Amino acid sequence: MRRDDREARLREEIETHIELATQAYVRRGMSPDEARRAARLDFGAAEHFKDEARDQFRSALGAAIAQDGRFALRMARRAPGLTAVAILTVGIAIALATSAFTAIDGVLLRTLPYTGADRLALVWGTVRGSSEHDPVSFTNAMDWRRDTHAFASLAAFSCTPRPIVAVRGEPARASMMDVSADFFRVLAVRPFVGRLFDSADFAGPADTSPNVVVLTWGIWQHRFAGDASVVGSRVLLDNAPVTVIGVLPRSFSPLPTSLACRPDLYRPLASRYDDTQRRWSFLKVVARLTPGASLRQAQAELDVENARLAEEHPGTNRALGASVVPLADSLTRPLRSLLVLAQIGALLVLLIACANVASLLLARATVRRRELSIRIAMGASRARLTRQIATECLLLGAAAMSLGLGLSIAATGGLTTLAGDALPDPRGFVVDWRVVVFALSVSLVATVVFGLAAAATSRGDGAWLITTLRDGGRGTTVVRSRLGRAIVAAQLAVAMVVLLGAVLLARSYGRVREVDAGFDPSHVTTARVSLPDATYPRGPKQVAFFQQVLARIGARRGVAAAGAVSILPESPNFDQTTVRPDGRTYAPNGEPTPDVYRVTPGYFAAMRIPLRAGRLFTADDDDRHPLVALINETMATTLFPGRSPLGQRMWTGAGNAERTIVGVVGDVYQYGLDSVRTMQFYVPHADNSGGDLTLAVRSIDRSVPAAAMIRGAVHAVDPGVPVDDILTMNQVLAESASKRRLLARVALCFALGAIGLAAIGLYGVIAFAVEQRRHEIGVRMAMGATHRAVLALVLGETSRLVLGGAAVGLATAALASGFMAPFLFGTRVTDPVALALAPAILVIVSLGASATPAVRAARVNPAIALRDE
Repeated sequence: MRRDDREARLREEIETHIELATQAYVRRGMSPDEARRAARLDFGAAEHFKDEARDQFRSALGAAIAQDGRFALRMARRAPGLTAVAILTVGIAIALATSAFTAIDGVLLRTLPYTGADRLALVWGTVRGSSEHDPVSFTNAMDWRRDTHAFASLAAFSCTPRPIVAVRGEPARASMMDVSADFFRVLAVRPFVGRLFDSADFAGPADTSPNVVVLTWGIWQHRFAGDASVVGSRVLLDNAPVTVIGVLPRSFSPLPTSLACRPDLYRPLASRYDDTQRRWSFLKVVARLTPGASLRQAQAELDVENARLAEEHPGTNRALGASVVPLADSLTRPLRSLLVLAQIGALLVLLIACANVASLLLARATVRRRELSIRIAMGASRARLTRQIATECLLLGAAAMSLGLGLSIAATGGLTTLAGDALPDPRGFVVDWRVVVFALSVSLVATVVFGLAAAATSRGDGAWLITTLRDGGRGTTVVRSRLGRAIVAAQLAVAMVVLLGAVLLARSYGRVREVDAGFDPSHVTTARVSLPDATYPRGPKQVAFFQQVLARIGARRGVAAAGAVSILPESPNFDQTTVRPDGRTYAPNGEPTPDVYRVTPGYFAAMRIPLRAGRLFTADDDDRHPLVALINETMATTLFPGRSPLGQRMWTGAGNAERTIVGVVGDVYQYGLDSVRTMQFYVPHADNSGGDLTLAVRSIDRSVPAAAMIRGAVHAVDPGVPVDDILTMNQVLAESASKRRLLARVALCFALGAIGLAAIGLYGVIAFAVEQRRHEIGVRMAMGATHRAVLALVLGETSRLVLGGAAVGLATAALASGFMAPFLFGTRVTDPVALALAPAILVIVSLGASATPAVRAARVNPAIALRDE
């Protein structure tokens, strides 16, 4: 089977024939030399017989392909610079395109990691006249579960961060999800150890917390060392004992963090099933469709059920409805436009890389025109030459694909980190067979198609052969050919589109950063503190704890102000309440629902939220004094247009009581700096306490160790209370703008790749053109052309190409303005700064790339150039 062995045996057999014939001639009286010569003449062309023999144990096509492969390798070694540039150019572009496709595959194409994921759906609450998706109440969700048949199972859930004190280890806060009875049935999961929840776990009094929990694999391994005996043991949750009944398998994937928290443990949802609970909508609902049932059928059943509930409970359900959305569709919708934009940018960069390869191969074809013409003159067919060139392109494509796929695999972890909580699949990004097929397809298109297009410039007619053999392969330079000009211009136009998009997105991100958040984030450190309910029940103990902590922090040197808030501005959390000013009436579920915050008196000073009218909270604003509230400017102008809100009374769900408005403060952005201003309602923590607050401490300067100071003050009051999520407000702000920052960074990467590849391609084309025109330049200089004139000649041609490409790119961008508009903030596609900056960058980079070959052309010695010719 070895080729060397076959060749050795073939040579031995031929030599045996010739030796026998030689001996026969010697016996006839000829000398040995004459006998060997006569024997070789009688035997004939040995190489011809070798080929005939080889054809008996090999495929002629396979042999030709192998020959083409060896020749392609020799050609690659003969032009190492061109080969390296082509592989790097296409490899990097394939890496970008494949990385973008990996993200699309991981978000839009891959099935979610649940059994029968195509039958999972989210059920959202809706309000008549609004397209928003809202949480639902426990009672309404259980009515849907009972009275519909399109759902095989339906469960409600809610995340509740709480501290957990396990039997082993130090106290630490764990993420917990409260789930209704069918939750694990909906997700089709079985326990790894122990059992999951059953109906008996939900049979206790609704006002008491259930005393059983299910652990995830992660907390079981980290906190309990994977000990199976933990099932049935007691742990402390909020300093109250609960029993561990089971452990989830390692393969179980929690719901994505874009929908819910990533819990360490699960607890039965403690909520009363009665009509008074229909008003409290705080749960999300996931359901599994019955086999054979469709989303349309499920939606129709829910519409009928909600009509019945509206008739029976008009006070709470008159305007309420429900919307069934496939789980995968609900999770991927926010990311689709971003991923499509990234893929388009990557493919545009790939198109530039293809143009580079085409330019390189055109240049190479120009150099090889004499070789190709000789091969055609000696009888080589067009098909044979095409196959040879295709083999060379395939070799380049395979190398580029290997490089690009390797870079993409290396970048997979970085993609997962950048996407963070936005991923619908908790497994993150992986390179699967679809990604490999995509990379293979892209590499073939990028090299073979463009390589054959370059080869198609050669013709096989007699006039072409005569001209090529006579000129010695000089021919027309690439830049001066129509195809060469078109490739370079298209390359620059695409680079212009990508560059303009990047500049617009960068300016949008800059505009977001310029927005006044409504507070001063400098020198503010925040930390989340959660009190266990068993030790600190709602009321005076919670209030006293935070008062002591803030007093200790405020007394420290270097602290300008300290306060606490229930929901931190710009954080992903939010809380809302209903309000009803005195004398106003609203339709059911039509009351205003501002964002609500529980704050301590020092919070506004710590955040430097300005007071617009009235006063701020004081230490006397507690439950022993008349209840008061603060509102923001947006709420004041919305609910009290043209008059002062000070002294106005309103009923609010925060404490279910009437409060008097004593002050108006500035607006604060809660949902991102690129969002709209919302109504905001502040109540004192002293009269509406809660165990979860975020401390905000303003230091005089950066030298104050705020994090250690906060942790020390909390542990001085109670060493068993954990302190988590210690961040500066600048970090919180940066995180709130993470999507636009990611978009700008991705666009910048594509723009750098596009402009870099365009510069490389332009440099290569201009440098080759100068080399091919050495004779012409020598003649010009011999006839009196100056160095400046030659320099102007080369740069003039380059400038025309660059300006033409930029003009085409700007026109293309104008046609795509509708696509770009949704991604912009505070700027437009026609932004004059972007329209001036992007072409300027392209022109500067392009002229810089062509400067070196232009200077080289101006330094051509006419005597040497003419003598070489």
